[in-house]
Amino acid sequence: MYRKALKYASILSAIILLFTSCEQIDIEEIKHETLETSNVKLTTRAESKIIYPLTFIAFDKETENMVSFTEQESASNNVSLNLPKGEYRFVVISGLYLPDELKELALSNVIEMSEGFSETPLMMGSADINLKSDANVNIAMYNVVTALSFRLWDIPDNIEDVEITISVLYSYISFDGEYDYSTPVTLLCTKNGEEWVTPVVYTFPSPDKRLVLSITMTDSKGNSQTYGYTYNSAIEANTPYNFTGSYIQGFNVNGTISINGWNEPKTIEFTFGRDNENNSDINYTDIIPSSCSIWNGHFVAYSEMNEDETEADVMLLSLNEWDNIASVEYSGSKTESLANSYTENGITGWFVPTSEEVNIMKDFCGGDNFNTMNNLITSNGGIAVTAEGKDANQQSLRYLCDDLQKTYSWKSGSNISNAGLSRTYNLRLIKWIKIKKN
Repeated sequence: MYRKALKYASILSAIILLFTSCEQIDIEEIKHETLETSNVKLTTRAESKIIYPLTFIAFDKETENMVSFTEQESASNNVSLNLPKGEYRFVVISGLYLPDELKELALSNVIEMSEGFSETPLMMGSADINLKSDANVNIAMYNVVTALSFRLWDIPDNIEDVEITISVLYSYISFDGEYDYSTPVTLLCTKNGEEWVTPVVYTFPSPDKRLVLSITMTDSKGNSQTYGYTYNSAIEANTPYNFTGSYIQGFNVNGTISINGWNEPKTIEFTFGRDNENNSDINYTDIIPSSCSIWNGHFVAYSEMNEDETEADVMLLSLNEWDNIASVEYSGSKTESLANSYTENGITGWFVPTSEEVNIMKDFCGGDNFNTMNNLITSNGGIAVTAEGKDANQQSLRYLCDDLQKTYSWKSGSNISNAGLSRTYNLRLIKWIKIKKN
């Protein structure tokens, strides 16, 4: 259920406006003697089904404070407000109850979903009027949420819990129709026969032109593994999305949800986890990133494009870095555990680079490009790579590679050498993905 948040929300730079701005109403005046107060009859219209009750709120245009409100329980009930002459903004909202004792409310106050989603859609509409006499006002309403549904199959039999985290979606919408504040939203899947599903839920849209989906599966022993995918498009209001996919065969978004009056569903295909044949995740984007650049919040160390420039094999270098790691202590299964536990913006499956991959990184990101690499990494919240520094034991800082059995330095002209048994090193992980143009 939606709840009202009376606190003021800080205005972020990423704010977007409601899909339809407040409309100016040509009101139908009713001729009679001028009264001190005027009666406003309120009705609504919408392309999709309106869910009752409706709450009508009148805000003073000058002060932006609420002056009156009323509720409509069903379409058969007539609603009206008696107001002094003046300029008002009328806001109508579906599924929101205001307490009778409410005294103060402003256009800048916000509506928040308590869990980040709801089981019923939220519609809003608004109209500005200059009230001079009795009037009839008809307000157009629009869906300000998106509809999401997930259905997964081919999940291993030993999996007991599946949850999906969506990063990130807007959390608030103001009575003035402005979205604000973004946060991840987590949905729990339930097992239905051979499938893991969520019901259709309604969320606010996404603030960015990309969305990170993280699917976490937990087995009977409590071990968890997270698979990520970056959906390179915004989640839009008034649009349904049905995510369906197979753990073995891949993951896709299709349009099986159809809601009367809503926009056409979006359709896109992408990989769920790692591709079993080439150990590469497939991502779709409008622009193929170049080497030593940022793509969707990740640092691209190397990008090799195909001949027709429609796809590329891309090596990501982790934004995070680990220090004081002994070469032998973290070998074997412990190395795999360390890499598997790392998740960066929804992408998993990272690993220790080989000597060959280290040389590729240094060719494209070392030397004259070293400072550019660090500026890009730190500006995206990462830890800078070190070339000339010392470790905790005041020895020349080196990084592990080749399953933590060899080491390298970012210092120009340095070589790859065997790791020692009596000292520790730093570690940076890599990840290969495939990026295709939409």
